[in-house]
Amino acid sequence: MQTPKLDDKVSLGKLKKRLLKVIDHKTWEKTHSEKNLAGMLVRVSCELLDKITKPEMEDQIREDIVEALLLILYIAMAQNIDLAGEILKITNENENIYILPVIERKYLSV
Repeated sequence: MQTPKLDDKVSLGKLKKRLLKVIDHKTWEKTHSEKNLAGMLVRVSCELLDKITKPEMEDQIREDIVEALLLILYIAMAQNIDLAGEILKITNENENIYILPVIERKYLSV
């Protein structure tokens, strides 16, 4: 898998700062509760699940992934979560095992 060039240059912190510039704080908190953002994330994830095996929907898949990431960033900012720190923490705690099986055990065993 080839890494897009900007992924190596832009940090999560830079993305968060850019998102904060876009948000109109006067109306944002009134219309975008964390619960609403989480609901939007579920809907975007469902759309992605429906499209992910359809190569002809590559543009829509890319759009859904970006929308999901933006929603995750918004929610993390609202919760004051240090995403990079949490990702490093999880991967350091599980450095001897592949991280996806850890996530699968948590969510696919339901």
